Amino acid sequence: MAAWAGVLVGGGVWELAALLQQPSLTVTSRQHPTLSALTDPVLASAPGRSAALGLWLALGWWLVRR
Repeated sequence: MAAWAGVLVGGGVWELAALLQQPSLTVTSRQHPTLSALTDPVLASAPGRSAALGLWLALGWWLVRR
């Protein structure tokens, strides 16, 4: 549980640091991308959103079955 908490906190700190290093909160930066900026190209289309949703549901189902 401590390892997962560390991963979650580390990801949150990385996301916050990338967000605060951008020129503006509404303008993304290539040097300091946030997770949403990295996933925008995939999630911009309906097939990409459908694939991401399917993968997210499959991962959740796998975790529940474990």
